[in-house]
Amino acid sequence: MQRIKPILPSLREKKRYVLFRVVSEGPLGFKAVARNMKDSILSFIGEKGYAESGFILLPEKWNKSKQTGIFKIGHKHVSDVKMALSLTKNIEHEKVIIHSLAVSGILNKTGQSVINGGV
Repeated sequence: MQRIKPILPSLREKKRYVLFRVVSEGPLGFKAVARNMKDSILSFIGEKGYAESGFILLPEKWNKSKQTGIFKIGHKHVSDVKMALSLTKNIEHEKVIIHSLAVSGILNKTGQSVINGGV
């Protein structure tokens, strides 16, 4: 049985991890935030851009008390996705602002910015 050769690191798509905070009057659940973020990106860059960006929201990194989370994105699409999220105004009939706080190529480094920055 033949094994498939792995893709060389130089040929893999480069990824970035973006730390974000949702500012709202009340607490919001992960599912509502995830659904709204996906819809915002789809309306701004379209289905093709969404697919090419490789957007993945990491549920294990969602902090409900601080309303912060981390998503993974392709390095070429960071600015487009940040712009799409900054245009978000409402989640579940509640006014919100989505701030991107840090961008890093390493997941642990993004998490460290929360600790060091006191975010």
